[in-house]
Amino acid sequence: MERTSGSDFITFAAENDAGRRYELEGSVVSGDRVRLWRGVYLERSAWDTASREHRHLLRLDALRRSRADAYAFCDESAAVIWGLPLMPARLDNVTVIAPTDQGGRSRGGLVKRASRVAREVTEHDGLAVTTPVQTVVDLARRLPLGEGLGVVDHALRTGLVTSADLEDRLHAFASSRGARRARRTVGHGDPRSESLLESISRGTMIDLGAPPDELQRQVFDAAGRTLRGDFWWESARLIGECDGRAKYEYEGFTRGRAAGDVLWAEKRREDAVRATGVNVARWGWWEASRPRELARILRAAGLPSPLRAFATPKWFRHVDRCGETPWVWRKSQRASVGAAGHPRGGAGARRRRPKGPGGPWGSGRCR
Repeated sequence: MERTSGSDFITFAAENDAGRRYELEGSVVSGDRVRLWRGVYLERSAWDTASREHRHLLRLDALRRSRADAYAFCDESAAVIWGLPLMPARLDNVTVIAPTDQGGRSRGGLVKRASRVAREVTEHDGLAVTTPVQTVVDLARRLPLGEGLGVVDHALRTGLVTSADLEDRLHAFASSRGARRARRTVGHGDPRSESLLESISRGTMIDLGAPPDELQRQVFDAAGRTLRGDFWWESARLIGECDGRAKYEYEGFTRGRAAGDVLWAEKRREDAVRATGVNVARWGWWEASRPRELARILRAAGLPSPLRAFATPKWFRHVDRCGETPWVWRKSQRASVGAAGHPRGGAGARRRRPKGPGGPWGSGRCR
């Protein structure tokens, strides 16, 4: 990914030597300049026009310029350098490799990640960074299944890594934390997945026990036109499609058409698919990462496969050995249960947390 040239950065040392220290401080207070890292600044106009990924790259370059001891970037920061897709919230902090004796102490937006196994490091555009295969394996060890699939799928699709490379790195980290999660994520990787949204959706489907039978399934309508769906379930003759707002708003997708025209063309396309006897289920970002919502959509579309229930959190499904309800009640249930129905009486009553060994529920003995 392209970075800002070094001449665009403003350093405190240069401004101080030129006698413009107080002007620099005033421009930061007024908002005309942005402090990227200690002693490194950038014009507000350049910062505001940069994308989220480009802003992260600017912070990486600023960190490199502000410290004499060079850091090697890893995990989320390495993913940005290699162009791997991540959720926006993952880009808030800069992640670097820390020596094992430093543990993982972090501060000021700088997260240090330690590892007992030596990581592969290379140089890219002047930045020390973990290799692509190392970065993919590290993220597969840390991220949830859906987000990890987004990284693995993209790396396989673009040829950044190969399956053999991933297997070799997984073997090197076989005894490290998150190795089982990484092996599961890499095992489900598929280069046919075309976006992070599709990968997150597929991860949720796998957790639900209803993975699709095929990706990018082609269907032919009565006129012989080829229509393609993101996911396909043969037993239900069901096509699943996930779309974000960018499909109807971003210039790269609309190709100069108005949002209403894009929406109308998509409706006509879906009608042509349904005319072939195929059902269609659609969802967006909000449903993709929520198993309950995605399961509801797939059931409504006729998917007969048994979907695992995610209706109630584990902490609420717990019932202690005395046969009583958990010590925390949901607000809706507290409001609907009267004095006679509540173990301690009163609609707003709450049980105390049991004391003693045995975890958050105590020893489980009746007292």
